[in-house]
Amino acid sequence: MNDAVPRALVPPRPNLGPEPRLGDQPVVEALLAAGALASLVLGWFCWRLVRRRRARPGPSSLAPRKPPDATPRGQFVALSDSIREALIRQFGTAWRAKTTEELSADAQLAHALGREPLQELIRFLDQVDHLKFAPERSNHHDESLQQALATWTPQVADLLKKIQAKRDGRFKMKNASFRTAGPKN
Repeated sequence: MNDAVPRALVPPRPNLGPEPRLGDQPVVEALLAAGALASLVLGWFCWRLVRRRRARPGPSSLAPRKPPDATPRGQFVALSDSIREALIRQFGTAWRAKTTEELSADAQLAHALGREPLQELIRFLDQVDHLKFAPERSNHHDESLQQALATWTPQVADLLKKIQAKRDGRFKMKNASFRTAGPKN
């Protein structure tokens, strides 16, 4: 009575698939939602922490890195540092790497200060560079430096005021030929 050919089982139509277990699904969904929420909060916290560290002023602020030198040479260097920090604050961090020669050729600074104050600033920075980088000589007198410091201090204060005159640090060039104009012969 058995047929020699076995017949295949035919599933009912349509196949709806396996039925979900009762009670497991809400717990899994709740755990996934809590994990996603926790990772979002942790990511937001890390992002704020990194952002605060970037916004925090570093060692390049106006606070002196070492105690100021009371000698006239040290006071000249401190004045030069204050000028450079004002330029950095006003025009951006790229100005930290500019040399005195690059500052003298910069059209944006010439536009901000004017030609004569710029020449005055470059003379001052040249003198400070000479004090910083030239070897000291035994015949170098502090009295002459003290006199030069007395004349330069009010001039540097005026230059600082002119540098800080524009709040946003962006000077618009009204005349395009001003940028490319070379020395007149």
